[in-house]
Amino acid sequence: MRVPVVVPDASVLLEWVLPCHDEPNADNARLLRVAIQDEAVHALVPALWLYEVGKTIARRFPLHASSWLSALMKFGLEEASTTQAWLPKLLELTRRYEVSFYPAAYHALAFIHRDCL
Repeated sequence: MRVPVVVPDASVLLEWVLPCHDEPNADNARLLRVAIQDEAVHALVPALWLYEVGKTIARRFPLHASSWLSALMKFGLEEASTTQAWLPKLLELTRRYEVSFYPAAYHALAFIHRDCL
């Protein structure tokens, strides 16, 4: 049986380390983290994830940035390689939905790996 592939975005990854868990989906983010650790699902992220998450953590929590980013890196999330299919899908999403490159990168990755579910 194949393990489902998930693409957690930056907001989910931030929930794993930020101290305040009052976001509506914080519990779901933590449950996903446990499922990834238990290898019930496989996480795949775009290579830009660390820069996006790091920008937020370093700006808002500079005293904790090193330890929190190190903790996230220890999860060993698989960074997807850029592919011929990914970039066109990403650019299509930015145009169609008028969203920025970062969120479209996660959605495009999930879209091209949808057959892995």
